[in-house]
Amino acid sequence: MADYTPSPRAIRAVAVLVRIGHRAWLAALAGYVVLVLILGLPHSPELGPLETPVQIGLLGAGLVGGAIAFRSVPVGGVVLVFGAVALGVMASLRYPPMLAFVAVAPFFVPGNAYVAAWIVGAAPRMTVTASVVLVVLFAGGGFAAGTVHDHYHGAAHPQSEREALAESAVSWVWSGGITPDSAVVVAQVEPGSLTRLLIEPADAGPFGPVVADGEGVARFDLSRLSPSTAYRYVVEVDGVRDEVRTGSLATVTTEPMSFSVAAGSCARSSSNGMVFEAIRQAEPTLFLITGDIHYGNFVEGDPALFRGALDASLTQPAPAALYRSVPIAYIFDDHDFGGNDADSASPSRPAILEVYRQYVPDYGVPEDPNAPVYQAWSIGRVRFIVTDVRSDRSPKTDPDGPDKTMLGATQKAWLKAELLAAADGPIVWVNPVPWIGEAKAGADTWAGYTTERSEIADFIAANDIDGIVMVSGDAHMIAIDDGTNSDYSTSRGAGFPIIHAAALDRPGGTKGGPYSEGAYPGAGQWALITFTDDGGDTITVELSGRDWTGTELVGLTVELPAD
Repeated sequence: MADYTPSPRAIRAVAVLVRIGHRAWLAALAGYVVLVLILGLPHSPELGPLETPVQIGLLGAGLVGGAIAFRSVPVGGVVLVFGAVALGVMASLRYPPMLAFVAVAPFFVPGNAYVAAWIVGAAPRMTVTASVVLVVLFAGGGFAAGTVHDHYHGAAHPQSEREALAESAVSWVWSGGITPDSAVVVAQVEPGSLTRLLIEPADAGPFGPVVADGEGVARFDLSRLSPSTAYRYVVEVDGVRDEVRTGSLATVTTEPMSFSVAAGSCARSSSNGMVFEAIRQAEPTLFLITGDIHYGNFVEGDPALFRGALDASLTQPAPAALYRSVPIAYIFDDHDFGGNDADSASPSRPAILEVYRQYVPDYGVPEDPNAPVYQAWSIGRVRFIVTDVRSDRSPKTDPDGPDKTMLGATQKAWLKAELLAAADGPIVWVNPVPWIGEAKAGADTWAGYTTERSEIADFIAANDIDGIVMVSGDAHMIAIDDGTNSDYSTSRGAGFPIIHAAALDRPGGTKGGPYSEGAYPGAGQWALITFTDDGGDTITVELSGRDWTGTELVGLTVELPAD
């Protein structure tokens, strides 16, 4: 058979088809870029403002690489491959590495094809060099993507080996809102199920029936309970007791009592760390979750996203065991409210406020569904005050001054009233973000809201409120200050002890300071705060920052006035 040599006409036809295909692909790529920008770029939990511009720049580089390929196939291909690998690494800030690289296939596949086509016709030495570069680039990109994803989404300390409970009619259950005669229990079952809550001893129950809502959430407001009494509770679903996921709680008293509370914040989404085992084994009266119970970073106003993230957190074996045995008090911070450093302008605001009121066993938040979820209650002679620092806060980029607020006018007035009413006794102010720090424009902490910080400090000093202990999270560290650095009043009369308790299961880091007792960044960390009250004029408060083994990292004991 004679050799076949394509005619010049056929070659020109193929070239035309290639150019048409290239233009079609470039147009499709432009559409892909527009779609990505509309749907939203993947974001890390904590990176700063340069993250979005860098990603947009890399998307633009991909378009430029496609255009360059019209003139120079190898140069355009190299630009596309480098851009694809960089985008894949950045996409792994949110997605698993394999999924991240699939997402950038429109850049990666043609770029690789262009480079491969050039290699085929290149000199042997150039072919080997280019092949080695591609292999190193792919391997390095894969390693970087895995490292980045593990850093922001992987476990930061040893995980619990507790086995999951068998499936049952109850998906999860937790309690809170404990007072001398009441409590709140919230459970998830099949939507529409008829539920009751059975308690032992049965001096006040059962409670219900309650029909589970459209998401299967059943809320029980317990009343007529006895003070200082331990209760076991069981959820009954459609007439059948669920003995798989039973819970326990204990009421408190208004009389002098000694007790402890645990505190912690900042856990990766779906965390199952050993730190939850350590907290449960300490048997605190209450567990204060001071923000970032998950790192969803949802900026969309979709309640389903927040429900899904809480469902995942509440069903992991170790935290689920903790929540079934210890009542909680939970306030969100930025990552479980919206995106990093979220404020009142976040589109997520209505969604999280709705889901919070649906899912969380609270201590009496404002009835207005649009209001922040601040709340207060007492255990013995200690008053607990929880402030919501996200729902009504001004953007951090606003200039500092009288109009810039972290709390909003209504909540700030409420806080002052609560502080004044409890001025004669110990006060635990649960404030999620760092209080101590040198003034800094644009800071997400109180260092960026210094006018309001000074206003509150001046109020504390003017009214001689000297029994405050602040519990904070946000910063991924254990840190304690004895009051030396926390006074921002003009009279220098408003210093109080502070303990930071984080990170439950996130990489370590520090914010603010200085702290008199030091700062200890790390993961698997929490705090145990013990109150010893013998009915005298003071209450002894022991602040203890611990790790996931229960080992104390730092401690401080203070005496607070009590009346």
